Amino acid sequence: MKKYLFVLITFLAVILLSACNRDSNLIPGGEQIQKDKTQLYVSNFNGGIGTDWLYKVKSRYEEMHKDDIYEEGKKGVQIVVIPHKDNGFNMIDTFAGSTNEVIFNEYIRYNDWVANNLLLDITDVVKSTCNGESRTIEDKLYDTQKAFLQKNGVYYAIPHYSVYQGLMYNVDLFEQKGLYFAKEIDNGNDGFIVKGEEKSCGPDGVYNTYDDGLPSSYEEFFKLCDYMVQRGVTPFVWTGQYASDYTQYILNALYQNYEGKDDVMLNYSFDSKDKTTEIVTKIENGKPVTSNVKITPETGYLLKQQTGRYYAIDFFSRVLSNSSYYHPFSTGNLTLSHTDAQELFLESSLKNEPIAFLIDGTWWENEAKVSGAIDRMVNKYGDVAKNRNFGFMPLPRKVDGRVEEGEGSNSVIMDYINAYAGINKDIPTYKIDLAKDFLLYCYSDEILELFTETTGIAKGIKYDISTESFNKMSKFAQSVWELKNNSEIIYPNSNSLFFMQNQTSLTVDEWVSTVNGSLENIYTHLKNKVNKDDVFMGNAISEKTWRDKYFNN
Repeated sequence: MKKYLFVLITFLAVILLSACNRDSNLIPGGEQIQKDKTQLYVSNFNGGIGTDWLYKVKSRYEEMHKDDIYEEGKKGVQIVVIPHKDNGFNMIDTFAGSTNEVIFNEYIRYNDWVANNLLLDITDVVKSTCNGESRTIEDKLYDTQKAFLQKNGVYYAIPHYSVYQGLMYNVDLFEQKGLYFAKEIDNGNDGFIVKGEEKSCGPDGVYNTYDDGLPSSYEEFFKLCDYMVQRGVTPFVWTGQYASDYTQYILNALYQNYEGKDDVMLNYSFDSKDKTTEIVTKIENGKPVTSNVKITPETGYLLKQQTGRYYAIDFFSRVLSNSSYYHPFSTGNLTLSHTDAQELFLESSLKNEPIAFLIDGTWWENEAKVSGAIDRMVNKYGDVAKNRNFGFMPLPRKVDGRVEEGEGSNSVIMDYINAYAGINKDIPTYKIDLAKDFLLYCYSDEILELFTETTGIAKGIKYDISTESFNKMSKFAQSVWELKNNSEIIYPNSNSLFFMQNQTSLTVDEWVSTVNGSLENIYTHLKNKVNKDDVFMGNAISEKTWRDKYFNN
């Protein structure tokens, strides 16, 4: 009898939960529905960026529209914020007909969402101005974004936030330990600065910029790592639990920075036109042998042999080949999560066990706030743990030697996460104008600045922030903003028919390799001391495999 009663209660509970739709008093986050107002349900991916920014927008928007009427018998609007952890990959099959009316999310395969008729036409929003501004949202888009997002002249989504992968570094530690290169190589301190000495020009080849004193080549980078070890500093830490994923961040960053924007974009356009890209055809005596090739959809398999991929693998193999270069938990603790690694990085100097670099993304600091790591650190160590100075590290683009003044170039970084904002095609008709107005407001200069000031993350479009807002941001967030404005940014999308038809398969398993019949990710092979040259060659795709996959079926 108890069994049948339990089944009945469970069945009734499911029915009741199913009934908790747009008219329910219960919503995620504990906010109560205000039945005298019109609700607009706004879905937000509550990951490393968090949702605080959206609650601030909610408060402002509701106050601005408190007397507006959208439904008979109701006055004002209630922005119902729905924070969750389902990214665009997971939501594509459940979005249609769902409660979500406006969406802010990442990992959205835009072409797939459009093909599945999930998003409302928001062309009028994109071509509008907000609050008397002189620029439309379209004016704030980059040309590559405009070309990609318009489908037969129609916009269905707009870029959300912009994040980059690579190395975070402890600027305070660099200052305290003198971990910068000096302008004068023969300074009696092996080329590292002594107190009061001028720094080198860094990777960009320009003095008095954000990268002064940082290594300008791979050769200098590992010289720095050796110097760190001598000074009692562990160069690297990364998550042991998700090592194969997170170590791809540094591989990607190195590859993109070495190749440059045009050659990386071949992975999306598959058309080098009248130009060529350099690939490694074989390795002799430990040195890559290269040739220059044209890229078309038929020769796209050669992109896995680009020279930048070789040097990225070579770089990280050098990291893993020396156990003094990384924290033992990174390879030996499978329970060290990404947030644990962040906390380890944050507290390392305070525990007198300093770590210089964290492999992560630009969301890490905001994520550390959300996880409580920063509050725990301050509670444990007091004022010394406040207002720390961390930065996003510009990586060298040169393998050997040193960049001298006037020889360098800015960083190349990828806005890789495919974060977009849009409106559900199934939104009730009477809410369409409200949803469009709210989305437009979220892309006003006022809110773009609020977003960046709150999250420390840039939106993936063109805009400025005030000196006042910039000064309110953490030192790390300031470094990311400076990097954004002094880098070539790659947006991983294309109107190439070949790319659009095969986007999913073309953008997975970027860093895997088959060596002696064993298919593993690059990190696993290198950790297991597989020869780096074999790992690189095992990352290549044969012409037959490529043709069988994309052209012979």
